[in-house]
Amino acid sequence: MPHGKVVDTQEKADALGRVPESLKDFNEEVVEVNCEFAKSYGIRRKSCVGQ
Repeated sequence: MPHGKVVDTQEKADALGRVPESLKDFNEEVVEVNCEFAKSYGIRRKSCVGQ
């Protein structure tokens, strides 16, 4: 599927295929980096508390 494609049905989601092992922790890494940015700017978000 092209970038930006809207996935709004289960059929479209099923057509995406499996997530490669190398990308399975990507989301958690992004959240961690964003929480560090928030801390460095003195911003505390509920989702970053305790990290």
